[in-house]
Amino acid sequence: KIIYLIFGVLALFFSACNPNEEIYKQLDSMQAPFSKQFSYTLTDDDYNTMKSLALAKAENADDSAKANELGSNHYFTDSIKPADYVPDFLANKFLALDSGSAISVGYNFSYKYQIPDNMIFESGDTADAGNPGDYSALVTDTVQNPQEGMKALVSYTGQTINGSDTSYETDYALYVYDGSAWARPSDAFELTYADYEEMPGSIASYHNFSSSNTPEFYLPIFLKNKYPYAVKGDAFEIVYKYYLGKASAFYYDYWQFDGSDWFNIEQKSDQFINAGQGWVFDPTVKYEMSNDDYQIIVDWVNNNDTLNAYMSSYGNTEYYFGASSYYGNFDMRVSKRQANDPNGYLTGLSDDEALTAIWARIPQAIQIFLEGKFPNAVPFVNGVPVYYIITFSTYEPERHKYSIKFLCTDTGTFEYQEGPEQVQ
Repeated sequence: KIIYLIFGVLALFFSACNPNEEIYKQLDSMQAPFSKQFSYTLTDDDYNTMKSLALAKAENADDSAKANELGSNHYFTDSIKPADYVPDFLANKFLALDSGSAISVGYNFSYKYQIPDNMIFESGDTADAGNPGDYSALVTDTVQNPQEGMKALVSYTGQTINGSDTSYETDYALYVYDGSAWARPSDAFELTYADYEEMPGSIASYHNFSSSNTPEFYLPIFLKNKYPYAVKGDAFEIVYKYYLGKASAFYYDYWQFDGSDWFNIEQKSDQFINAGQGWVFDPTVKYEMSNDDYQIIVDWVNNNDTLNAYMSSYGNTEYYFGASSYYGNFDMRVSKRQANDPNGYLTGLSDDEALTAIWARIPQAIQIFLEGKFPNAVPFVNGVPVYYIITFSTYEPERHKYSIKFLCTDTGTFEYQEGPEQVQ
């Protein structure tokens, strides 16, 4: 009877809980760290997790507001950056990964941006609603030390004529600083007082959107009606008012047409690496040159008064750097290069000396490519220096691939770091 009682108690115990579950959890937590490289796309639950992790670390009301916005919207913006939230999430989710691991994280991104109150100015002018004057001089004279990408609004009195009636309301014009001057984007569109009037309910009453009447719901409908013949790729930089609870604020948003619907969310990805001190954002650009990319080098040689003699008659190959868009590589054969050396730079050199001279030109060729391909490259992203690792092909006559590393030191400017290193 005692034995039966013991077995009965054990049966009840195992039926009430599964002790293996705890054992498995302990075993998982005890797994030895390892390195791995892979891609991962954030889910809705992941954004909620990031919100919770960020709220636990929030130091002020602004931190909490951003965390809650991320959890509600499930997308990042220019002010809510992946670099600030993803590292803690990765550390929480991938406990076993250690130094040397790298994850390409896919995420939702919106260009939505709240225009600060101190970047909204009054013109005092009257113009047709939706057709403002040129207020670039006003913004230029008002904003000191502008930074590229800054946005400003200028108010004017919008005049709307409807038959014998004329109405006057306050409307706005968007200006963006392109690095050298303030100008209205060619695809800018600001919702006017009359535009809000066309929408239902409280939007028409209060002339703004809100959490209960969102732009994500109404703007696609509005844009379809306003631009019924839009084609895939059409896009607008739209400015609208949004009620935040105590007052309305102006938002800038970028809307695109995919052929059937208007949307303001893009799919992006960034790499994060574990360098032994936790996860960090890595803005390194890794790029493999295509056939067309070699033509950038060919065109540069063709436009150079000293080196254009190295051009082939077909216009797709040059023999100074050896770049060819036809073959999609650099021809590194000494015999071929010496046979096409009109300036005599390789004359009198041994094969080894000539080959050394030929390879020494590669960093300059890649720099020419980078400056032509990435003229808007920036030196820092979220405070992290941006490196470019470029993979290119050669014909020696064996076919090989090499990588070479550059650092972006200023907008569209690059500095050689190291390489080439053979990768294939």
